[in-house]
Amino acid sequence: MVGIKEIDITCLGEVLVDMFPAEIGRRLTEVSSFRPVPGGAPANVA
Repeated sequence: MVGIKEIDITCLGEVLVDMFPAEIGRRLTEVSSFRPVPGGAPANVA
């Protein structure tokens, strides 16, 4: 078709961030920091 421009589209699903303790083997009340990791329903891409 004349005059129609092609474009790329990326569709992302819901992206959540899981917060994991930075220190393994400790209770949550004893942990001093957490590290964010993409998770939950990690970016479903179509």
